[in-house]
Amino acid sequence: MSVTMRRMVEREVVTAAVKGLLAAGYRVSVDYERGSDTVVTSLKEPEIIAALFACDEEWLLVTRDGEVKPCGWVYLVYGNDGWDVISDYTTNLETALSNAFNVSKEYE
Repeated sequence: MSVTMRRMVEREVVTAAVKGLLAAGYRVSVDYERGSDTVVTSLKEPEIIAALFACDEEWLLVTRDGEVKPCGWVYLVYGNDGWDVISDYTTNLETALSNAFNVSKEYE
C-alpha cells in the first residue's frame, strides 16, 4: 500500500471513529502527549478532525456531558498499515466505534 493510500485509510477509519463517538453522545478531546489536550471536550467534528494527524500517536479522550474525567479513550497510532490505526481503546466504547471497526475490516 502506498503512503498516500495508507493515510487515506487512516483518515477514513479515524473519521468514522470520531463520528461514532459524537453520535453516541460523547465529547471528544484530542491529546498528543498525556495531559496536554489540544482540543478539549468538543462536539464539533471538523474541529476534532483538524487537530488530528499531527503526530505519530494520539489519544481521543471521551467524556459525557457534565463530566470532567474521561470515561474512555481511543489510542491512535499512525504509519503502520492504515486499517490498524486504532491501536487500543477502552471496551466501553466498542458500540460507538463499531462503524470504524467495519471500515478497518474492509481494508484489512
